[in-house]
Amino acid sequence: MSHLTEQDRCRIENLLNAGLSPLAIARKENRAHSTNVRELRKHRKENEADRRQKKNYCTRKKSCFRKDVCQYPPGNCPGRCSQCKIIECRSYCSSYEEDVCSKLERPPFVCNGCRDLARCQKRKFFYQARAAEKEYRELQLECGMMLACLRDTNNSQSVIEYFDKLERKLGLDTFRKMFPLILTDNGPEFSNPAAIETSPVTGEHRAKVFYCDPNAAWQKGKVENNHTNLRRILPKGCSFNKLTQNDVNLVLSHLNSYIRKAYDDIPAISRFASLFGNDALDALNLEIIPPDDVMLDPKLLKGKI
Repeated sequence: MSHLTEQDRCRIENLLNAGLSPLAIARKENRAHSTNVRELRKHRKENEADRRQKKNYCTRKKSCFRKDVCQYPPGNCPGRCSQCKIIECRSYCSSYEEDVCSKLERPPFVCNGCRDLARCQKRKFFYQARAAEKEYRELQLECGMMLACLRDTNNSQSVIEYFDKLERKLGLDTFRKMFPLILTDNGPEFSNPAAIETSPVTGEHRAKVFYCDPNAAWQKGKVENNHTNLRRILPKGCSFNKLTQNDVNLVLSHLNSYIRKAYDDIPAISRFASLFGNDALDALNLEIIPPDDVMLDPKLLKGKI
């Protein structure tokens, strides 16, 4: 699996501008065609000038004479909706049908190097190496790692003790880097945020606790996605009575070693190790599982559930 450097991205942009296809670039750079395709689809950006001007890309824009589709201001707008530069009619009109360039739906997926660029009136997307590299580096600061522990009781003290245990294992500096903020729901187990935010060893501030709005699980969507994969090993309704913390660590090792498309096909556990080091991974009693050995199935626990 190939991961692109900033120089690789600059060469891709230059070669696209010169009119080469992603396949030709892949052959020239001795790189998998799929790597270039994934890079272009993930990091292409709409032309900023066109976006600010709220251009209308509807196939009917020249023949459409509809007015007041958005009803703003109510009944007072004298112009045609298709020519409006304030409100985008595509957000309101049920008849809106965009004239999409076929080159954006198949390789090269971008407008770089297109011969028709100067006269094209369709939506445009470009690949820019600098923007792609910036997005990639920002993504490197995230890992999507999941941690868990068995608790005898579901109360605030058990949660506080878990975070205290993590601090003792990792050290205060690493804990702060790993948990700059903690986003959770407003359950009773998180009813003592001050204790979670404060180191029991030094009394120093170690994290910030924030709460999601009621009935707004989407505000911590990445956690919910992790839970979906977790349920592939631990189905809803199963008993944890026979599980030990070692079993939980085994589940976490497999879950976090699962390849994530959202993270450029890099497992969360590998991203975690690159950010915090293998010593932090060892302190958490987790290990990297080879991709072919990852098992997201109850069979992983050998009949314990």
